Amino acid sequence: ERLRALDVVTIAVTLLNAYVNPAHERAIKAHLAAALPALAVSISSEISPEIREYERSSTTVLNALLMPVVKAYLDRLAARMAAERFQPRLLIVQSNGRVCSPQTAAHEPVRLLLSGPSGGALAALHLSRALAEPALVGVDMGGTSYDVSVVRDDRIDLVNQGEIDRLPVRVPMVEIRTIGVLERPKSNGDPTVSVKGGSTARPVWLDGSWQEIRVHRRTTLETGHLVAGPALIEEAYTTALIAPGWSVRADNSGHLRAFRT
Repeated sequence: ERLRALDVVTIAVTLLNAYVNPAHERAIKAHLAAALPALAVSISSEISPEIREYERSSTTVLNALLMPVVKAYLDRLAARMAAERFQPRLLIVQSNGRVCSPQTAAHEPVRLLLSGPSGGALAALHLSRALAEPALVGVDMGGTSYDVSVVRDDRIDLVNQGEIDRLPVRVPMVEIRTIGVLERPKSNGDPTVSVKGGSTARPVWLDGSWQEIRVHRRTTLETGHLVAGPALIEEAYTTALIAPGWSVRADNSGHLRAFRT
């Protein structure tokens, strides 16, 4: 009744151990479907049934947000095709370079997030075969990003996790590196400044102003390494901000333990 009163159109469900036992998530989905048939429901055990609840939750929420948008678009497309008596087999490109049906796309739209760049990567693969060049760099450039993929040994690589607007997306996708543009006040020219120790400094909006914050590569933090905030720790698909007054130390298992200083 609360969901009905709030006029909710989509919902994401992520339970802690659903990657092992999805029964409770499926029961919640069935209950919601019976009570609110028009409600779009995304459950983590269907979208990303893997351990690591943060990545699984982020992926499930993004999927839920996209479900009403993509379904409405595909419904309009189907209606237009029917009106024009245009009846080819419709397939939708996914982020992993493969295709799926409109029904699958409407239910799991998070798998379409990098469908455009993945199509460009596949085009580079076909071009490498046509030219008999087993190694090529593919570029897909638009108004806001510069997407780079690599063909090596007559194939393009896939990764199991990507990032959209700094949020992890735990679905298979073509390995693509994107260069984007962030507008900010001009200060010292180059936004990345070299500092001692092999780290870099990057401008971050913190406490009401742009500040040059040291950046540490996660892969270089060995056991016992201490990083005092403010600092950035950068991984392949995520960046963590260590706030002022906090520090992290790498333990024997490779985990970073945060504590106040």
